[in-house]
Amino acid sequence: MNKNYKLHSLGSPSFRDADGNSIHVKTRKALGILVYLFRRGGAPVSREELAEVFWSGAPREKASQSLRQALSQLRSLEQELGCSCLTATHAHMAAELGSVGWDLDEVSVLVEREDTQSLERASRLWAGSFMQGFDNLDPEFASWLLKEREALRTAFVTRLQPVLESADGAHDAERLEVVAKLILRIESANEAAHQALIGLYRETGRPELAEQQIELCERELRAYIEARPIIGKSAVFPGSHQARSAEVRDGQGPKSALPADFLQADADTIRLPKISIATLAARPRGVGKADALKDEIVNGLSSFQSFDLYQSEYEDQAAASVVTKFDDGELGSYLLRFRPEPELNKVYLQFEDRQTGKILFNEVVDLRQWSDAVEAQTVAFQTVSRVHAHVIGRLRNPRHEAPFAKWCQVEALLWEFSPDADSKALQILNDLERGNKNFSMTYAGKSSIQMKQMLYYPAKDYCGTPLLDEALMLAEKAVTLDPWQALNQRMFGWALILSGSIQDAGNAFTEAGRLNKMDPGNQMSVAEGLAAVGRIGEALQIAEKALTIFSSVPRMYYEYMANIYFAASEYDRAIEYVERAPLGSLMGLATRVSSLLCTGREIEARSILELYKDSYKKRLSASLFEQVSNKTWDQRINVFQDPKIRQNFMQGANMVRRSILGEF
Repeated sequence: MNKNYKLHSLGSPSFRDADGNSIHVKTRKALGILVYLFRRGGAPVSREELAEVFWSGAPREKASQSLRQALSQLRSLEQELGCSCLTATHAHMAAELGSVGWDLDEVSVLVEREDTQSLERASRLWAGSFMQGFDNLDPEFASWLLKEREALRTAFVTRLQPVLESADGAHDAERLEVVAKLILRIESANEAAHQALIGLYRETGRPELAEQQIELCERELRAYIEARPIIGKSAVFPGSHQARSAEVRDGQGPKSALPADFLQADADTIRLPKISIATLAARPRGVGKADALKDEIVNGLSSFQSFDLYQSEYEDQAAASVVTKFDDGELGSYLLRFRPEPELNKVYLQFEDRQTGKILFNEVVDLRQWSDAVEAQTVAFQTVSRVHAHVIGRLRNPRHEAPFAKWCQVEALLWEFSPDADSKALQILNDLERGNKNFSMTYAGKSSIQMKQMLYYPAKDYCGTPLLDEALMLAEKAVTLDPWQALNQRMFGWALILSGSIQDAGNAFTEAGRLNKMDPGNQMSVAEGLAAVGRIGEALQIAEKALTIFSSVPRMYYEYMANIYFAASEYDRAIEYVERAPLGSLMGLATRVSSLLCTGREIEARSILELYKDSYKKRLSASLFEQVSNKTWDQRINVFQDPKIRQNFMQGANMVRRSILGEF
């Protein structure tokens, strides 16, 4: 490698030639190893350490083999570029930059010069956090990366702070603005840099920029500490920049406009992924439908209670570029852009990952395709569901450790409806409860698991009423902590049904449906609950609408539809849906058999039982089989409250139990 090549590690990592063209490195781990070795400054690193950092979950032999492959890839890169920077022995590896350029070293040199031109160059080079987007290489590498980023932030901000303090306000405005903006690129929530810019803009007669900087400061600080800074929009931070600099020189330290305990975040606070909403256009006349669409999308995202939403109205490109580059850790930070074009009757939507700059999706909405609020909700659902899938789907990867990410993993496990999945979910929930006792959905999740043990796969230690009481207590605690979370209300509704509080259960389901109309899974569960308590008309209306907003209906929801139509005495429709549902639920099998009996098809019902009897026996553990043999099981899985419907279901449940026990 020679002076014609440069390693870029600030922002998305890459290796480039003198013309800026990207040079292909075969794997991301090979590039990661190179950077890891460069950060050691030529000191040898054991192969064992590298294998542990980059392949921590693999057996030692497999990890060593993978390391050898990565070394071979780096050797091929050296050969292609005609250079040599790697040294490898049987036990160790090392790497020296030599004449290879590295943005990190170049920024260090530029910062030491302290002149305006050098600081501007350093700001352009700082394209994002160190090794941005490489957090998912390996959990051990992610831990190392977190420490390195913090060390780099601390080192550079500490070095730049005296430069900021020495800049003489309006008399050195250009240098002050450049160094403050560089600090904010490195550490976006640096209060001193925000204060310096706000004071400078006030002193130089730019109140609009001061207002924007106050709002930016507020957003960035809130992103880290879940609190609202005490910054009056018409106020100026106390003291000019020169006065604060004088205070520092006198040894008093800068006076903050914020309370002393402002940066002390609540240890029990659950941070969420951040989504900023931006309308990148002046507000023209005649775009009422565009505003309505935006409001429906924001309302839909808000109803999930899974994102921290921020309003980010950009008036110039400079402001947009500052806010869209943001590293908020593993939870992620995103930008949803709205660009209405009234002349075309269209709205352009773009969803971006602010950590990598990647465009996750882009949509063009034709405003002429809908005319009322109901149709607007349907259009908005497509965007909301895609945003939800991108953000939450990523956090369901077990490598993510943040509390909310762990909840996302639990939620995915709960939808599997299996004892093994629930056992894994319960482990995570117990860990969440220990660290975050006021996180409401922990208790809703535990309540769900308790009720599934009662209805689907009772465990060996199933204890009837005490288990039901605990499920109700957990659901009630979830609602008490957060009554605006649809999941909490839904679990509370099911626990109330099993406890016999039918009217209260109906109210809970109604509230759950109102809180989140954009989640078809929530709406289907609400519809099933309302059907169980006898509110058939509402249930059918909600369920049929929910089916229309699915792009592809998951098969599990066909069992929900079967139960709803069974409650409506439409047994043929119930059979049609339950036949399309996945095999595995004893309750679903009971619905199917009951529906066949209600339509006079007992022979077919017995045939179905004979066909699936062995399959269900294999699925049942010995302890669960004992529970099926208990006649109370027929009552326990019967959630229908109408006496006639309840009796009809009882016949099918009784036949399922006797079939599995071999009584006919």
